Parts: sequence; C-alpha cells; structure tokens
Amino acid sequence: MNIFKKGIVVAMLLGAMSTQAQDSGNKDSLIVLSNGIEILGVVTDAASGQPLSAISVTYQNYSAAITDGLGHFSVKVPNDQVTIVVQGPGYQAKEIALKGRRNISTALYEDGFTSYYDAANLPFQKLSGNRIPYAVSSVQSGGNWAHTSETPDGYLQGKVAGLNVIRRSGTPNSGANLFLRGISSLYTTAQPLIVIDGVIYDNSDYGGSLISNNYTSPLSYIDIKDIDNITVIKDGTSTYGTKGANGVILITTARAKELATRIDLAVYGGINFAPENLPVLNSTQYRTYISDLLQSKGVTAADLNTYPYMNDDPSNPDYYRYHHETDWHTCIA
Repeated sequence: MNIFKKGIVVAMLLGAMSTQAQDSGNKDSLIVLSNGIEILGVVTDAASGQPLSAISVTYQNYSAAITDGLGHFSVKVPNDQVTIVVQGPGYQAKEIALKGRRNISTALYEDGFTSYYDAANLPFQKLSGNRIPYAVSSVQSGGNWAHTSETPDGYLQGKVAGLNVIRRSGTPNSGANLFLRGISSLYTTAQPLIVIDGVIYDNSDYGGSLISNNYTSPLSYIDIKDIDNITVIKDGTSTYGTKGANGVILITTARAKELATRIDLAVYGGINFAPENLPVLNSTQYRTYISDLLQSKGVTAADLNTYPYMNDDPSNPDYYRYHHETDWHTCIA
C-alpha cells in the first residue's frame, strides 16, 4: 500500500511539473533528471579523429549536456536501455542506443556525407532514415556548390537506388527524364510526382522553340544551391493517390537553421595565357630539309633543281608560292 501511494505521489509531481511547463508557454522545456544513471562519453570527428567541443548530447526533453574542449560529456538518463541523440552544427545528428553501456565513444560525420541517420522530409513529418519502415531515399544537397550548373533532376543521377535518370541531352537546362522502378506506362507519363515545399510542381514544358526537339526543364528554375533535401518516395499512392503511383520526389528548399548569420560564398576563376612559340621551320629551312631527304633517296642535284619548290629564281611564277612565310602561331590562336 505504501509503495502504491508513493507511486501516486511521484505521478502527481511529474504531472504538476508538466502542467507548469505548459502554462509557461514553452512545451519543449527541458526537465533535468535529479536521479538517474550517469552516462559518460567522448565525441570525435570521424575524418580527423580530433575531439569535438560544443556538441549537444540529449535524451528526449529530460536531460542534456554539452561536450567540453576534449569532447567529453556527462548526461543522466532514466536507465541504460534508452537512446541518446548526439548533434552539433556542421555535423550529422546521430542516435546511439546505450544497450546497457555507461561509457560510450562515438564519431560524427560532416553534413556532406551520406548517413543512415539522414532526415527525410516526408509529407506530414520529418523522420530520421533509421525510423522509416518503407522505401524512402533521402539526398542531402545542403547547398552543393560543386554542381552550380546542374538541374535538380539531373543532380539525382546515380544517387538514389531504383531511380533511372536519363539525361535528355548535353544542352544546359535540358534536364532529365526520371523513372522509378522502370517504365510503367507506354502511353502516359511514367515520371514521378514532384512536390516542392508541399506544393505539387508542374514539370511539363509548355513553351515552343525555333529549334526542333529543344526542351527546357521547368526544374531548371530552381537553383540546386537553394535545395536542402530531396526525398524520394517509391510508392506514394497512400498519400497522393494515383498521382503518386509512379513515385513522389519531395524537394525541400533551404532555410535558416541557425540564429547566427552565415554567408556562403563561391568563387570561380580561370586563367588564359599565350602558348609558347613552337620551333617550326621557315621556308628556307624546310627546303634544305627536303633537299637532304630527296638526295638520301637517290635524287641527283640536277634533278633536284627541277622541282618547283626548290627553284630560287624570283622570276619563277611559283617563287612566292613556295617562299611564303606562314605565322603558324597566329593561325593556331
């Protein structure tokens, strides 16, 4: 009976704390556990192996910690069978299942790496890749400055399993045809539905051109640097009906994630210079070379003078034809 009463008291205290947090207008208020199991650990950079400071380690909305200058942290959890989240600016978030451990060591990858924990922006929520039970692929572009002249549909080539990306041509902004799990229709479009920031995007080209078979992809108007995430749902009928029968491609554009001001800058440059002069023969040197070559073949000196290009008489009609100097460097330039 006493144990039962103590349980009721604890439940009432937790309910009062939760009500107080809601009344304060902050539903995400952090409740620090006074009693619990202390978990110790260290966080390092996966590429360099150096310790990471200012990395947040949290367990739901109940406890949190920040790594120190050596990457060490200490956080309290209710038991050693829960999962903690490690995340920091510029690095991918990672979920770690304790599984009875009280000392852990983990490494974080930068945002540019493909991770099993990459977040997928689904139509109604945002989930980590390890929590999605159906066929979904997530591509984190993250302001990719290495593909500035690429269209979003061409950018997906080779990045999603089961997605066939066929480029229309090498013409800029021509885009590509997208087919999920093969071509499923012969008479109608078999391309997936494209949704950008929750709005269905019309990916059809209604313009005309003076050039036959010229096509401009409507997706070319979206800069690849402005895209934060591309999520490919291979079966979207449960959400979008028949429109999503060929799959759905969800594009989420970038937006501010940090309070601090951040400016991204890309600089491209090139250099042009005149090539060095090639050691070519002039007309006199070439005739000397030809005369030596012909004499080595058995041509006599008398027969050699009968060749029009070996005649040095200015009165010869072909004199200037075979004594003309060509500036080959100007021709190459």
